[in-house]
Amino acid sequence: MITRWTALAALGILGSIWPSHAYQNYSRADLLQSSFSLNDDRPPDCPPCFNCNLEAFQCEQFSPCSKYNGKCSCPPGFGGEDCSKPLCDSLAKGKDRAPRGEGECVCEDGWEGINCNVCKTNDACNALMPEDSGGVCYKDGVVVKENHQMCDITNRKILDQLKERTPQATFSCNAEDDTCNFQFWVGQEESFYCALDTCSYSSENDYDKNTTSYKCEHIKCACVPGRMLCGEEGSIDIGVFLDKSIKGPASFSSISTEGGSKQDGSKFEEPAMNDLIKSVFGDESITLTCSWGECLYRTDVPGYTRPVKEINTPLIAGVIAGCALFVVLVILLVWYLSRRSFKYGPIHLSDDSDDDLAQMMAEHKPASLQFENVSYNLSGKQILSGVQGIALPGQLMAIMGASGARQNHLPRHPGKKEQAWLC
Repeated sequence: MITRWTALAALGILGSIWPSHAYQNYSRADLLQSSFSLNDDRPPDCPPCFNCNLEAFQCEQFSPCSKYNGKCSCPPGFGGEDCSKPLCDSLAKGKDRAPRGEGECVCEDGWEGINCNVCKTNDACNALMPEDSGGVCYKDGVVVKENHQMCDITNRKILDQLKERTPQATFSCNAEDDTCNFQFWVGQEESFYCALDTCSYSSENDYDKNTTSYKCEHIKCACVPGRMLCGEEGSIDIGVFLDKSIKGPASFSSISTEGGSKQDGSKFEEPAMNDLIKSVFGDESITLTCSWGECLYRTDVPGYTRPVKEINTPLIAGVIAGCALFVVLVILLVWYLSRRSFKYGPIHLSDDSDDDLAQMMAEHKPASLQFENVSYNLSGKQILSGVQGIALPGQLMAIMGASGARQNHLPRHPGKKEQAWLC
């Protein structure tokens, strides 16, 4: 009996001995599919393993399929092998988010929505920031990086038709690749979904309201089989219509009147879908009231300006006051001295100083200074030689020379002694 594991082992052995070009034209999906066909001992109630590379398995939300592992790359808020299960907790949990069980999701504090994608507070966004701080739940304006919206359908005819099963919609956009996605829910169960591309965004801000607009050139939609509007018992099936007629362009517009926390008068429009809504429910388009949020770092928020460095006002005031006081003191001092000089006359030495000088001279003993053969040599050159003279008491004597007696200006008289002049 050849089992699946035997077949895989055989493929591994053959792969080790065959050259690579012997099977390079076969894809991984072909090899996996061939291994399934060899599995003769599979129990009747055991389903085949999920592999989105095979036609029997498809990724919902139009998610891309990895050709390496056969798994779907789900958008934020969706999980499971085929991206059909809403995820709970919050966006901050990343890949560790838990899929929804029975009933509605219980979101973490600061998050809301069917799949807990919409932030409500700045603190909730801190967990997504590199340093767990500085997060802002941005609720004003169009998408900056990737935003998420949770909307309630407000078409009266649709509400009357569905009664207790509340119709809702989720909508999100990614600015990096200019794409959006849209999901229509009935009673917390997804009915159909759409993928939009080549999208542009704009915003118009007035003093009492903000209007945001999204326009996408192309749209494709698909039903979730067996759900409301998509083949559920007692419900119409719009699956073929979505597949064949919905092409685009599509638009989403909203008017925010409460500081961005609620968007009233929102509309989702596409020509063929508008015709369907009008023919079945009598309304022109899908109308909604939405709440939305996008976690950004504070410097990424549109209109952010770096705060001006705070000035130590008390310190500067103290310095200014101190300088002013010093100037006042200087002025007062100058004024006081000028007044004193005017009143008492100029400051002068005491008359006793002359008596002190006379007493010093009376005790002074005069002396004469005589010198001879004074000479001076600089770098091997004789500058002065044979200089002689005498200084008597009460006289001033100086040796005079040309231009300060510099070497290059001294008069040179070979064989003649320089003269010393007494003054």
